[in-house]
Amino acid sequence: MGGLGWHVVFLVWSLTAAAQETAMPTRSGASHLPTIAARETSIVDHGAIADSPTLATTAIQMAIDTLAEQGGGTVRLPRGTFRTGALQLRSGVGLHLDEGCVLQGSDNYLDYGRGDWLEAIFTGLDLHDVVIDGAGIIDGGDCRNPRGEEGFRGPHGLMMKRCERVLVRGVTWRRIGNWALNFYNSADVTLDHAVFRAGHDGLDAMECRDFTVRDCDFRTGDDCVAGPGNSNFVFERCLFNTSCNAFRFSCVDMVVRGCRLWGPGEFEHKISGRHNMLAAFVHFSPTDRGYQGLVPHSDRWLIEHCDIANVDRLYEYDYVKGGWMTGRPVAGLTLRDVRATGLLVPIAVLGDAEHQFGLTLERVELALRDTAPAGPVISLREFGWVRLNQVTCTGAKGELLHAERGDIVTVSS
Repeated sequence: MGGLGWHVVFLVWSLTAAAQETAMPTRSGASHLPTIAARETSIVDHGAIADSPTLATTAIQMAIDTLAEQGGGTVRLPRGTFRTGALQLRSGVGLHLDEGCVLQGSDNYLDYGRGDWLEAIFTGLDLHDVVIDGAGIIDGGDCRNPRGEEGFRGPHGLMMKRCERVLVRGVTWRRIGNWALNFYNSADVTLDHAVFRAGHDGLDAMECRDFTVRDCDFRTGDDCVAGPGNSNFVFERCLFNTSCNAFRFSCVDMVVRGCRLWGPGEFEHKISGRHNMLAAFVHFSPTDRGYQGLVPHSDRWLIEHCDIANVDRLYEYDYVKGGWMTGRPVAGLTLRDVRATGLLVPIAVLGDAEHQFGLTLERVELALRDTAPAGPVISLREFGWVRLNQVTCTGAKGELLHAERGDIVTVSS
């Protein structure tokens, strides 16, 4: 099927068409919050001194370990600036940063270890019931590691592996030397009113499940949200601003609801110096991480009630020549009640040969920049179905929908 006119309606019914009506997320994010005992201690009680040039790493770690040995509780970080290197989190222990507290990461990468990739200000391995909250700030100081990726990336803000029941609430993460939050194989994680400023990626999740991200504010130099192989993620009422991609992600069952995504980025992309926002959503399934085969890596995405502005692409997926998009394919994607303006090339898809990709747009408003290239607004090749219902576009320099090598097309006004 080539070059479909905007007013042409294709009504084809089959089992494949029926699937588009039911390809909605089947789960709803994190289901458990951490449980923390009522006891408390302050890092000051363990020797930390506010506004001192001396590292408080030992005092903070002592406070964490003391509560862990007592059965858990909350470590309080009071007003003032406290410098630190690497800290090890413990199960059942929360950290509360009071308003006016700045936990200042050391600018010497060797204060976090040997300069390895996984090093971070906070590290958690095989933990459960962990909280980092409060109105304070965790400042990575753009710590640089000459041995790091691209010759400068330093420690992450938080690195957690095989952890569950984690809550990050209210804290600002700024100028982190690498990814702000880095999760592997973790579950039941909630981010609530967290703030991300500058640095690199905001949230990276790999092979994780059951995440809820609500009322968070991402303004990053690199991807706001990234990672492959996830399931059951919910993003609600969040802000996303970046000089890279809002979502470079793969996930089965994902909801993005009531969010605002916009460019150009407030903070530069450190490698290129760019500020333009590349894509709102781009598929991520890299073969160099061992992903291959035809089992979908992303399916049942619902993006609804979102406002998107000044982004080069609304959605991008190229299963054949897309680099990090070519490991495993995408299946169902729905955009509903979405307004996207200031676009260059809104939607470009080249799916897998099995035609597993399906797209639904319902009540979607698109608007292109004056500098947008000539060509179709929505370009689909190798797909199972596409359903457009009440989709409008202004500033188009070509047909609304160009569809090739697909099975089912329904367009209605």
